[in-house]
Amino acid sequence: MSETLTLWGDEQLIDCAALLVSELVTNAVIHARSAVGLVVSHAGAHTAVRVEVRDASARPVRMGGFDSEALSGRGVALVDALAARWGVENEQSGKLVWFELDNDFSTGLESRQAG
Repeated sequence: MSETLTLWGDEQLIDCAALLVSELVTNAVIHARSAVGLVVSHAGAHTAVRVEVRDASARPVRMGGFDSEALSGRGVALVDALAARWGVENEQSGKLVWFELDNDFSTGLESRQAG
């Protein structure tokens, strides 16, 4: 994914995208216990980057409710905090969890932290 984002000129998104992909793939492996599919796309230069993670579980995605001492349980909260947009689409064979990062990620992050 890092190479793809670099080729697209979106190097500033690499760290955040890698973190969020790691969280969603980990959730899929732990909770769905199925094969995981990953797609990274964008509509062209200087547009939002979309990342999709598919698994074979119909189990709904849950956010919150983690203990402050817990070692896990924050993945979806991180996606919610850092992604410009995110969602879940139910599919016949499981679900698709996606997020988008705007090309001006650092500016967007600053405004989300201020609000």
